[in-house]
Amino acid sequence: AEAPAAVAKAGGEYLVRGGKFETLEGTWQPARIAMLRFPSFEGAKAFYDDEMYTAARAKRSGATSFFNMVLVEGVREGVTSRDRSIAMLIIFVFNVLFWMFFEQAGSSFNFLAQNIVNRDFGGWEFQVGWFQSVNPSAILALAPVFAWLWLRLGKANPSIPRKFGLGLIFNGLAFLLLMIALASMVDPATNKIPFWTLFMVYVIQSVGELCLSPIGLSMVTKLAPVRLVGFAMGGWFLS
Repeated sequence: AEAPAAVAKAGGEYLVRGGKFETLEGTWQPARIAMLRFPSFEGAKAFYDDEMYTAARAKRSGATSFFNMVLVEGVREGVTSRDRSIAMLIIFVFNVLFWMFFEQAGSSFNFLAQNIVNRDFGGWEFQVGWFQSVNPSAILALAPVFAWLWLRLGKANPSIPRKFGLGLIFNGLAFLLLMIALASMVDPATNKIPFWTLFMVYVIQSVGELCLSPIGLSMVTKLAPVRLVGFAMGGWFLS
């Protein structure tokens, strides 16, 4: 079959597209993926960039449709529902920002842990992958404390927007600590920052997660248009 425009434009061709392909052992197996060949690295990169742009455009289109549906339904149900829908969508946007920064824990923070954090304790080295246990350990240790605190506060218990704001603030404080460490705590002998700084970044982010994450579904049920509560819950998980 003729290659799609994106493949042809990059000068590529299909090695396998549907049907079957021959393995090294000489047997034929169903082809569940497409194998492409390009004449140069530049061609492959051009195809990849084009596909990423198309995927990003589709995601933007889906997000726009979601926002429009919620707003239209909110307006249809009245002024109060409209205002609640707008507030919910604003919170969705900040939720995306929160998790964008929070999920650096599994990507760029690993790079920091491996190359810029002093993990040596007198000949014993704290492994990079072990940093991923800090967040769940902090959640298990602090969740009962937060559950007790919210009940203890009673009528002074912060509202949903305030808890959401606290989550964002703690996330920001975690990155502020990291910025201070990289700016003024680098050991000249090793060019690395102290272990405790990255450790506390994970802990502070976990505190922010405990403020923000548990309120999501409760917030959606209170603010979403009645007919779109389930749909809005899906939007919350997607965000």
